[in-house]
Amino acid sequence: MFLVLYSSFQKLYLFFSNGIVFLALSMTLAKSLDLIGLGNEAARALGTRLGRSQWGAIALSTGLASIAVSVAGPVSFVGFVAPHLARRIVGGRHLILLPASALIGAAIVLAADTIVAVG
Repeated sequence: MFLVLYSSFQKLYLFFSNGIVFLALSMTLAKSLDLIGLGNEAARALGTRLGRSQWGAIALSTGLASIAVSVAGPVSFVGFVAPHLARRIVGGRHLILLPASALIGAAIVLAADTIVAVG
């Protein structure tokens, strides 16, 4: 059993300091990700550098996932569910979807942690 409560402040500092940097960097890709959602040809026609945007998204999502796993452990369920819940709640614009996914993921982890702690 893992409780976020038992995590050290050093881990939380690592999470917040690096997480904010990676999240801010991911916001720079929001417009490109929206255009890629229209299809590869349309994105290219509208000026998106497809390879650069895709590799950037992969690198940033890997960094964000590794930071989350280093603090909370392998809670992959949150990674699968949070973005889909966020898309239903806020829509498909990535500028809003990316931070909403992070907040919903954090809420799921805190809710699960609270249930474990109380139960």
